[in-house]
Amino acid sequence: MVDRVLNVDEGITHDVFKEPSQAEEPPEEGEEAPPADIIDSFKGLVYVKEVVREPRMHYQKVPRLGAFMAVPLVYNSCLSDEALEAFVNDTLATNLQKEEQEKELEAWEAEQSSRRAAAEAGNDPFEEEEKQWDEITLQPLIT
Repeated sequence: MVDRVLNVDEGITHDVFKEPSQAEEPPEEGEEAPPADIIDSFKGLVYVKEVVREPRMHYQKVPRLGAFMAVPLVYNSCLSDEALEAFVNDTLATNLQKEEQEKELEAWEAEQSSRRAAAEAGNDPFEEEEKQWDEITLQPLIT
Protein backbone atom coordinates (compact mmCIF):
# COMPACT_ATOMS: atom_id res chain seq x y z
CA MET A 1 0.00 0.00 0.00
CA VAL A 2 3.04 2.28 -0.25
CA ASP A 3 2.34 5.39 -2.36
CA ARG A 4 -1.39 4.60 -2.55
CA VAL A 5 -3.93 7.28 -1.67
CA LEU A 6 -7.67 6.77 -1.25
CA ASN A 7 -9.40 9.95 -2.43
CA VAL A 8 -12.44 11.30 -0.62
CA ASP A 9 -14.80 10.33 -3.46
CA GLU A 10 -13.48 6.76 -3.68
CA GLY A 11 -15.03 4.00 -1.59
CA ILE A 12 -16.81 4.28 1.72
CA THR A 13 -13.89 4.76 4.10
CA HIS A 14 -14.28 8.54 4.29
CA ASP A 15 -17.89 8.13 5.46
CA VAL A 16 -16.55 7.83 9.01
CA PHE A 17 -15.88 11.58 8.99
CA LYS A 18 -19.35 12.59 7.78
CA GLU A 19 -21.98 13.86 10.15
CA PRO A 20 -24.37 11.12 11.33
CA SER A 21 -27.20 12.60 9.25
CA GLN A 22 -25.01 12.43 6.12
CA ALA A 23 -23.78 8.91 6.75
CA GLU A 24 -25.15 5.99 4.85
CA GLU A 25 -28.61 4.67 5.63
CA PRO A 26 -29.00 1.78 8.09
CA PRO A 27 -28.83 -1.71 6.61
CA GLU A 28 -31.83 -2.91 4.64
CA GLU A 29 -33.99 -5.83 5.65
CA GLY A 30 -32.17 -9.12 5.48
CA GLU A 31 -28.76 -7.54 6.11
CA GLU A 32 -27.14 -7.91 9.48
CA ALA A 33 -26.02 -4.88 11.44
CA PRO A 34 -22.89 -4.89 13.59
CA PRO A 35 -23.36 -5.71 17.26
CA ALA A 36 -25.11 -2.94 19.21
CA ASP A 37 -22.20 -2.36 21.60
CA ILE A 38 -19.85 -1.43 18.73
CA ILE A 39 -22.36 0.99 17.22
CA ASP A 40 -22.94 2.62 20.60
CA SER A 41 -19.22 2.92 21.28
CA PHE A 42 -18.21 4.68 18.08
CA LYS A 43 -20.03 7.47 16.31
CA GLY A 44 -19.38 7.46 12.61
CA LEU A 45 -18.54 3.75 12.50
CA VAL A 46 -18.62 2.22 9.01
CA TYR A 47 -19.25 -1.52 8.98
CA VAL A 48 -19.71 -3.78 5.94
CA LYS A 49 -20.38 -7.45 6.61
CA GLU A 50 -19.52 -8.71 3.11
CA VAL A 51 -17.34 -6.36 1.09
CA VAL A 52 -17.93 -8.03 -2.28
CA ARG A 53 -21.64 -7.15 -2.03
CA GLU A 54 -20.99 -3.45 -1.35
CA PRO A 55 -20.92 -1.53 -4.67
CA ARG A 56 -19.12 1.50 -3.18
CA MET A 57 -16.23 -0.61 -1.86
CA HIS A 58 -12.90 0.39 -3.44
CA TYR A 59 -10.18 -2.17 -4.07
CA GLN A 60 -6.58 -1.24 -4.84
CA LYS A 61 -6.03 -4.55 -6.63
CA VAL A 62 -8.22 -7.68 -6.63
CA PRO A 63 -11.47 -7.85 -4.62
CA ARG A 64 -11.18 -10.08 -1.56
CA LEU A 65 -13.81 -11.74 0.60
CA GLY A 66 -14.33 -10.52 4.13
CA ALA A 67 -15.76 -7.76 6.27
CA PHE A 68 -14.76 -4.11 6.60
CA MET A 69 -14.93 -1.76 9.55
CA ALA A 70 -13.63 1.79 9.78
CA VAL A 71 -13.52 3.81 12.97
CA PRO A 72 -12.69 7.54 13.01
CA LEU A 73 -9.56 8.35 15.00
CA VAL A 74 -9.67 12.11 15.48
CA TYR A 75 -7.15 13.75 17.81
CA ASN A 76 -5.58 17.13 18.31
CA SER A 77 -2.03 17.52 17.12
CA CYS A 78 0.33 20.44 17.48
CA LEU A 79 2.89 19.18 14.99
CA SER A 80 2.97 22.19 12.68
CA ASP A 81 5.28 25.13 12.09
CA GLU A 82 2.54 27.56 13.10
CA ALA A 83 1.97 25.80 16.44
CA LEU A 84 5.70 25.64 17.17
CA GLU A 85 6.23 29.32 16.39
CA ALA A 86 3.24 30.34 18.52
CA PHE A 87 4.49 28.18 21.40
CA VAL A 88 8.00 29.66 21.28
CA ASN A 89 6.65 33.23 21.16
CA ASP A 90 4.22 32.53 24.00
CA THR A 91 6.97 30.93 26.10
CA LEU A 92 9.25 33.95 25.64
CA ALA A 93 6.45 36.38 26.51
CA THR A 94 5.42 34.32 29.55
CA ASN A 95 9.00 34.17 30.82
CA LEU A 96 9.31 37.98 30.52
CA GLN A 97 6.04 38.45 32.42
CA LYS A 98 7.22 36.07 35.16
CA GLU A 99 10.54 37.95 35.49
CA GLU A 100 8.68 41.29 35.79
CA GLN A 101 6.34 39.80 38.37
CA GLU A 102 9.29 38.46 40.39
CA LYS A 103 10.88 41.95 40.38
CA GLU A 104 7.59 43.47 41.56
CA LEU A 105 7.33 40.80 44.27
CA GLU A 106 10.88 41.51 45.49
CA ALA A 107 10.17 45.28 45.55
CA TRP A 108 6.91 44.70 47.43
CA GLU A 109 8.60 42.41 49.97
CA ALA A 110 11.40 44.97 50.49
CA GLU A 111 8.80 47.69 51.05
CA GLN A 112 6.94 45.50 53.55
CA SER A 113 10.20 44.72 55.38
CA SER A 114 11.08 48.41 55.68
CA ARG A 115 7.56 49.26 56.90
CA ARG A 116 7.76 46.41 59.43
CA ALA A 117 11.16 47.66 60.69
CA ALA A 118 9.82 51.24 60.98
CA ALA A 119 6.74 50.03 62.88
CA GLU A 120 8.84 47.92 65.26
CA ALA A 121 11.21 50.86 65.87
CA GLY A 122 8.29 53.08 66.82
CA ASN A 123 6.55 50.31 68.82
CA ASP A 124 3.54 50.55 66.50
CA PRO A 125 1.51 47.53 65.46
CA PHE A 126 2.27 46.35 61.94
CA GLU A 127 -0.29 44.77 59.65
CA GLU A 128 1.10 43.26 56.47
CA GLU A 129 -0.87 44.09 53.35
CA GLU A 130 -2.48 41.27 51.43
CA LYS A 131 -1.64 41.29 47.76
CA GLN A 132 -2.90 38.95 45.07
CA TRP A 133 -0.43 37.95 42.39
CA ASP A 134 -1.79 36.86 39.04
CA GLU A 135 -0.80 33.39 37.92
CA ILE A 136 1.05 33.53 34.63
CA THR A 137 0.59 30.43 32.51
CA LEU A 138 1.26 29.39 28.94
CA GLN A 139 -1.54 29.55 26.41
CA PRO A 140 -2.93 26.23 25.18
CA LEU A 141 -1.14 24.81 22.16
CA ILE A 142 -2.61 25.42 18.72
CA THR A 143 -4.03 22.15 17.45
